[in-house]
Amino acid sequence: MQTTKHAEIDSAIAQVAAGLTQLRGLMQDPSDLSFELLHPHFEHLERALGNKAAIDAAFAFIAERDDAGRRVGSSKAKDYLTARLGLSESEAAARLRNGRNLFAPIPEPEPTPPPADPDADDATRAQAEEEARRRADRERREEEKRRKKLFEEEPIPERILNLIENELRSLSKYAIPGPSELRNQALEQAKRRSFDSLREWLRKAVRKANKHALNPAGEPDPHAATRKRRFSISRQDADGGVHISGYLDASAAAILASAFAPAKNKGSADLSAEDDTRTYAQRMADQLTAALSSYLSATQKDSAGLGSFFVATTLEELEAMGGDTRFATSTGIELSPLDLLRLGAAQHDFFCAVDEKGFPLELGRTKRTASLWQKLALAASELVCTHPECHRPWQDCDVHHLQAWSHGGATDLKNLTLLCRRHHVDNNDYRDGRNGMGHAERDPGTGRVGYRAAHASGLSPTVEVNDHPAAEQAPGRRLTDPPSPPPSPSGAA
Repeated sequence: MQTTKHAEIDSAIAQVAAGLTQLRGLMQDPSDLSFELLHPHFEHLERALGNKAAIDAAFAFIAERDDAGRRVGSSKAKDYLTARLGLSESEAAARLRNGRNLFAPIPEPEPTPPPADPDADDATRAQAEEEARRRADRERREEEKRRKKLFEEEPIPERILNLIENELRSLSKYAIPGPSELRNQALEQAKRRSFDSLREWLRKAVRKANKHALNPAGEPDPHAATRKRRFSISRQDADGGVHISGYLDASAAAILASAFAPAKNKGSADLSAEDDTRTYAQRMADQLTAALSSYLSATQKDSAGLGSFFVATTLEELEAMGGDTRFATSTGIELSPLDLLRLGAAQHDFFCAVDEKGFPLELGRTKRTASLWQKLALAASELVCTHPECHRPWQDCDVHHLQAWSHGGATDLKNLTLLCRRHHVDNNDYRDGRNGMGHAERDPGTGRVGYRAAHASGLSPTVEVNDHPAAEQAPGRRLTDPPSPPPSPSGAA
């Protein structure tokens, strides 16, 4: 129902949009504009735009609260923000996090765990409980103060809010001061520090707080490092490589240090120390590859194919293979022929070449779960999740029945596709558009699996296929898609 407040918001947004459009037109030709006359106004504009962080956080909170994902056939508000506002996954996640931090009810403190010492007396237990209560009260007061400050004082840009939250990820559970106190301190520091200076200040503050972290028993938290463990792999860069980063607890670090120990010395089983020109960093990288390869070779036989990688290509590509050829794999990482040689041929890795007849594997309605061979055939055909714009690789996907098994669907390739867990849980197996949820469906025209969306008026008349660059690498896709026209000769009309 449209209220006065909703009407005022509509009017304010229209004014802002009109003003920005007018400003863009006025700035189209800056040749007759003076910096001296303009800079106070643009400084004012930048400060004013800082209000957008709190506005965006409020809208993200409302979107999550009111199940906005249903607008785009999803159970997640993040998918609405990416689909309708054009945000990246990380931007959407940050706005939702800021929305919860600003507008969600302040959580009640967790129950105080008993002291680690089972022989602790009543006085010790009471002291631990009192300290935990004081810390919780302090955090609540600081959180209330922070929320009030963000709306009453000079607006804080979104990049500053996101910086603070990213750095606080390294804060231990029992750190003193806690996250709310540090947020407030960081907001004060942000008024007089540059972005880089604030980041350095916050990192030092987090390290100091972690140093003083004590659990309710008054002891250092033995699980602090384990709680913070993480590991990530970036997307491939222009050269095909990736960046890795993470944080490990002491036990994992000890294992890693032991595995890397051979890299301290030059030479290997196939290379003498005299001929080894690798840097120490390069030897460390090679040792990581060797350690992981050894692990996979030892465990693949009992893993039903997980831990193997799968290379899919076409016979045409094999015949025309050159040094710059890149083979798509089940991991989402493309490999050159040289990369394959470096890896070697593991006993339980798979290579599939697809010809014009496809990969004829069908089991019929004999069992509920797709066989490994069917999964490999799907990998050769689709390679990634078939939901539009998704790039999750084969090994991160579930095998989905287009017609649900519970509705009589067979476990054969014509009725199977790859869906990542995120899109699998949002698939409507009834295929009737209920709850605004669409479903995976094979396009009768192209034979490709895509997504038939649901709208207020009913199901979409078309099946939208995945045109993400990662999906285009699938051999089955390259065989069915028409070739791109050759570029026009230079100077041609």
